[in-house]
Amino acid sequence: MDAQRSWSPGGLLLRARAHLDAVRDEARRELDEKVRTDTHPRLTTVTAVARRVLAAPAADVWALLPDVPLDAAVPSFVVPGTPVGEVGEVRCVLRWRRDGALVGTLHELLAVVPGHTRVQLERREPQVLVTTTTVDPLPDGSCRVAVWFAFQAARRGADAARTRAEVVPRRQLALLADRLAGAPAVPPVLEPHDESDLDGHELMVSTTVPATPEAVWAAVRPAEQARLDVADPDAVTFTVPGTPAGEIGEQICVVATWRPSVREVAVLEVIAQDPGRSFAVRSLSAPHLLAQAVVLEAVPGGTEVTVVVSLQEHAPVLAREAARSWHAAEAYLARIRDAVRSSAAGGASGA
Repeated sequence: MDAQRSWSPGGLLLRARAHLDAVRDEARRELDEKVRTDTHPRLTTVTAVARRVLAAPAADVWALLPDVPLDAAVPSFVVPGTPVGEVGEVRCVLRWRRDGALVGTLHELLAVVPGHTRVQLERREPQVLVTTTTVDPLPDGSCRVAVWFAFQAARRGADAARTRAEVVPRRQLALLADRLAGAPAVPPVLEPHDESDLDGHELMVSTTVPATPEAVWAAVRPAEQARLDVADPDAVTFTVPGTPAGEIGEQICVVATWRPSVREVAVLEVIAQDPGRSFAVRSLSAPHLLAQAVVLEAVPGGTEVTVVVSLQEHAPVLAREAARSWHAAEAYLARIRDAVRSSAAGGASGA
């Protein structure tokens, strides 16, 4: 009799809930101490939750969860070097900002119970957001989905922040229901912004690299080498899935730290290319024109590498941004020289 009770539906549900609580507790312990706010004198953790029964099998809903949030511009994709579907997975989610810039955020998988629970963390300046999603099958073939949304807020304004946040899990469930029903994605809402004082600037920086144009091209053109254009030594760059690698139209995802402690995502698009000689990219993550061309020319002693940057900015900050772009181009050339030198040294030692 005791054995029968232990395997009753009620007993299974109690054990499932206990296991879920343990998973959540473990995920919370894994959070970096810097984002733990439960004992902070001025901050607290605010949680909003929504639940909904969806007329679809639990397995179908579970299959869609990696793509939550479902308002992304393109399906999310896993950052190379991180495990797929396991703790430690990092997904890139791209969205259109209201000013027309394509920006991305990173979602790290903190805990997972296959088929039932996903806990993921999103670092979005200035907040850290933790989303827990559970899927429970129901006897009629449908399922109950619950979404918990937790973030930091000032203790004084916690109630107001919770009220504002309650729409987030409800919206995720609504998007999930729409996706299951085959509804088309809702296009982003873009807001016109004042460009009356935009001004343009172009700058050019060159250097000679003691290597053949072929060797320099191999060091700068592949998507994985776009990291040379970023100061962060831990930057990761790769072709956005679904775009043509190595060709015009390729989009390159750049995951890097541009500001202290904030790892962000930008997207470049290849807009021109003469294989072996030149290529040009533009930033899809900048609100105004920001483009860069790299031109290679064989010269006595190696290859002349020229970087041409074209940008538009509001007049009051154009000079500052132009100076910043100049220094960035100089640093890019220095990293190209180092990369070609390292490649040559590696080839020599291998031979």
